[in-house]
Amino acid sequence: MVLQRETNQMAQTKKQTKNYNGFAIPLQPDTDLGLAILIAEDEEGHHEPVAVVGTISEAKEIAESDLRGRRRDRRRTCAA
Repeated sequence: MVLQRETNQMAQTKKQTKNYNGFAIPLQPDTDLGLAILIAEDEEGHHEPVAVVGTISEAKEIAESDLRGRRRDRRRTCAA
């Protein structure tokens, strides 16, 4: 009579796992984000949605434009 012993051990691998800072894929300027919401935060910690974006490049472009507009509006308010 032959007895077989069953083991429940995972196979060991030498493959290194890649680190994408908590994301499943590396984030590049043109990575498709699907529908992502760009949110602005002011000095007091208040948050405001700005736009829906599809890539990091698009978000950066819109954020820069939004910041220019906010600065322009602030100058007008201070000058009045």
